[in-house]
Amino acid sequence: MTPAERYHHDPIFHHLVEILRHELEAARMTPTEVREAAMFAQILYEQRNPRAFPTWPDPRWIYEEPTR
Repeated sequence: MTPAERYHHDPIFHHLVEILRHELEAARMTPTEVREAAMFAQILYEQRNPRAFPTWPDPRWIYEEPTR
């Protein structure tokens, strides 16, 4: 689903977009600050829920030592 489709069909996504748009229009946040805030929110979530969304592969998934 595209962001436009989610905006029209997902009330939570719509609400979040409207909050961010309002902050941009009121000149309280720049587009860069909005992106940084979204990324920082994701980082905080991942730190509190380390198994929910891994941000990098476990090195053991890339290469496993052969057993002898």
